[in-house]
Amino acid sequence: MLLLKTSALWTVTRPCVEEADIARYRLGYEQGGIYHDNDVTFVVPPEQWPSRYPHLPWSKATLVVGIEFPDTGQVGIHVFAAAPNSGILKRAYRRALKNRKMGILKDPVQATGPFMFSQVLREVVGPAYDPQKVENSGGMAYNATLTKDCVIILPYRAFGIHPSHSHNKLPSSQVLVKHKFNGSWRGKQARKRCVEA
Repeated sequence: MLLLKTSALWTVTRPCVEEADIARYRLGYEQGGIYHDNDVTFVVPPEQWPSRYPHLPWSKATLVVGIEFPDTGQVGIHVFAAAPNSGILKRAYRRALKNRKMGILKDPVQATGPFMFSQVLREVVGPAYDPQKVENSGGMAYNATLTKDCVIILPYRAFGIHPSHSHNKLPSSQVLVKHKFNGSWRGKQARKRCVEA
């Protein structure tokens, strides 16, 4: 069961982005709760999210994510909610560990981040996932038969609003979080902190 209570929030502030990605998947899988980056603030308390998207099956959901880039369908990992034992998070955790160990992908977005996570999501949801339908219908739920998950994918406006994007931000009552997109994981200082950690 998915718990949308603020007492189950996880904030990972470690400087190494790949370690933070791996930790978010593992914590989400093992403990459940709501994960968010430290530059995310809640516009709407999580326990009120179902009232903003009442057409979705919140009582059945094992994972809630939001679209970050509507054009590509990439979902964000800067905030998500999960029930313990989400099969999608387990797969993402294992894939991120494998990618990090292999070291082939140098870009953390592809190796352990939202690009990789979106690939896992597409694999388990299958061809039914249509980002345009998610946007047009104000969010959709998918049954991931490979993992037994019921995943709710929210439209861009829920979690992904970026100041430079021109994507649909209405209705504003469905904006759930504000992400500052600080990108503290980018650049030489972040890599230096990672090496020193």
